[in-house]
Amino acid sequence: MFLEGNQDEIYPWVRFSANTYTDRPLYVVQGNDTTACADGSFDLGRGELPKSGHLVLRAEGTAPVTMHVVVTYRKRKETEPPAESELLTVRIKGYADDVQVLDTTRLMRSFYAK
Repeated sequence: MFLEGNQDEIYPWVRFSANTYTDRPLYVVQGNDTTACADGSFDLGRGELPKSGHLVLRAEGTAPVTMHVVVTYRKRKETEPPAESELLTVRIKGYADDVQVLDTTRLMRSFYAK
C-alpha cells in the first residue's frame, strides 16, 4: 500500500488499520521494521504513518486470505475546495502467489466544515 501526498498537510490526519479476521498472523513491513500481529489485526493512529507512506501487509499460509484495509482521512477545512496539497492518493496492490490480483487507486479529499 502506498499513501501519496504532502506529508505535513495530510499524515497528521490519517489513520490506518488492517485485519484478516482470522487466527492467522498478519505481518506489517514498514521500511526495515517488521511487526507480527498474532491476532491478524494492525492499527496505526493519527500521525503514526511512516514517512515513506509505504506499508507491506502479508499473511502466512497456503489458503487465500482476505485483508480488510481501512484508511481514514479526516481533516476539517474552513474553506473549500481543498488545496492540491491536501489531497491523499491511496494505491493498493494485491498479490497471491507472486501474481498481481489487485491494483486500485483512490483519491481522498479533506472536507469542508460549516
